[in-house]
Amino acid sequence: MNNPYQSSPPSPKAPQPDLRGAMASQSWQGDPSRVSVVRAHSYFGIMYSIGAVLMALSSLANYAKGGADLGLAIAMFAMAALLAVSHFKTSSAVGAKKGWGRGASVLLSIVALLFFPIGTILGVYMLVNVPKMKSGGSQ
Repeated sequence: MNNPYQSSPPSPKAPQPDLRGAMASQSWQGDPSRVSVVRAHSYFGIMYSIGAVLMALSSLANYAKGGADLGLAIAMFAMAALLAVSHFKTSSAVGAKKGWGRGASVLLSIVALLFFPIGTILGVYMLVNVPKMKSGGSQ
């Protein structure tokens, strides 16, 4: 006799919920080179964000003492903030296999080579790993 209130066990063909979080939906998990490039861009974004905040605080403190040119301080902050946002956007584009992510990654890696020593090391690391990435979509 079947009890209508008793739940039956799920069939083996039923789709199971993915409990691994948001990273599970990313299409780049099986590509170690893509993971490396995404992480490197994220690290750069974090470093530039911290640098932008430190530059802003230092410049404001120096300006309050009557020392620094505020225009130069704002320009340096804007450059660091722009680089941080660029790396974060490129990181998400590479992770989503967007077509422009590879080109932006190469461009930002070349710019990173100028920031010796950490930028040079991570820039070379990204330039080595970008060509190894499996090709993605052309969105």
